[in-house]
This record gives sequence, structure tokens and C-alpha cells, in this order.
Amino acid sequence: MTIRYEAGRLTGIDVSQICLNGHRITSNALKAPEVQEAFCSVCGEPTVMACLHCSMPIPGRNWGSMAPFPALPPSYCQACGSAHPWHQRAIANAIEVLQELEIGETDLIVAENALPDLMSNTPRSEVATLRMQRVLGKLGKPAYDIAIKVISDLVSETVKKTLKP
Repeated sequence: MTIRYEAGRLTGIDVSQICLNGHRITSNALKAPEVQEAFCSVCGEPTVMACLHCSMPIPGRNWGSMAPFPALPPSYCQACGSAHPWHQRAIANAIEVLQELEIGETDLIVAENALPDLMSNTPRSEVATLRMQRVLGKLGKPAYDIAIKVISDLVSETVKKTLKP
């Protein structure tokens, strides 16, 4: 990623700095290196500016575009497809929450297997949503509310609309 000064304005794509829990430190790491943090001021976790698998910089602000910058950091590396650490942690948290719920082993397996298809729009997202709704429908309201909150942080917008009652 590089930024340049052309015709009196910045162009190119900057680099984001994000902590391992997913807090964005900056989307302008190249333009403003003075705002970089070795550790997150929100949670204290180390920060990264590149994929831990392939070392591709995490895209930041596009200085040549007027498009709004995404509020959330990317879940996956655009170069190698690996899940970034904050997304891996969110998935692990969702699985741990599902394991804490009072559901049977079979329902737990169904719910865990449904998660990958809920996280992105795939041909199997609809059936995964139905399966997750069936499993979560067996829960009491407090457990259901917690499960929906955690799972909603992971799933695609399309699935979010369908998953909630």
C-alpha cells in the first residue's frame, strides 16, 4: 500500500492499524505514523498493520476516493483469505457461548457447523440460518438474547435480518 501526493492532493490506499481484539487505532498509518500505538489504548492488546499469515498490509483509507471508510475492520485478509485475529477471537467466543448454553450435544454440533455459513453470504446461508433459529429457539429468553448478540456480531447483514425474530 502506498500513498502519493499528486496534483495537490493525496492519492492511494493507506494502511490500517488494528489491535488483536479488533479496535481500529488508525486508518492513516502511513500518512500519520505519529498516531500509531504499539498496544491498544482501549484494551491493551498488541496492534498489527498486516496479515499475520501473508504479511499483506491491512487496507486503510483510500485517499483517491470519496467513499466512506468501513466502520469495522476487515474480517479476512484480501490477499490470502485468512481470518484476522479479531475475527478468529469472535468466532472462538461465539463457540464458547454456544457451549455454555443448555443445549444438547447434537444441537451444539448443528450450531457450530452453521456458523461458517452464517458469517458470509453463501448458498448455504439460508439453511444455516434455519438451523441456528431452530437451536436457539429452544433457549430461554436470557440465554437466547446473549446468543443472538454474540452471533449477530459475526454474521452477514442478510443473515442478521433473518436470524432475529
